[in-house]
Amino acid sequence: MKGNTMRPQAAAMKALLDQPGLQIMPGCGDGMGARLIEEAGFPTGFVSGSSIACESIGTPSQRPP
Repeated sequence: MKGNTMRPQAAAMKALLDQPGLQIMPGCGDGMGARLIEEAGFPTGFVSGSSIACESIGTPSQRPP
């Protein structure tokens, strides 16, 4: 890469995070969750390793209080 060239996805994420205020990013553990986040109109979401692990073995990612 020459200079400070970013891929379009990275540039879009940086622009989103550079906006003032908080950004709401729902989490998901699979492709269906990502699709639902997109369909709900969120500009981005996130995934964590524990979310994927819990989805793969069929347990909730957090225990109820």
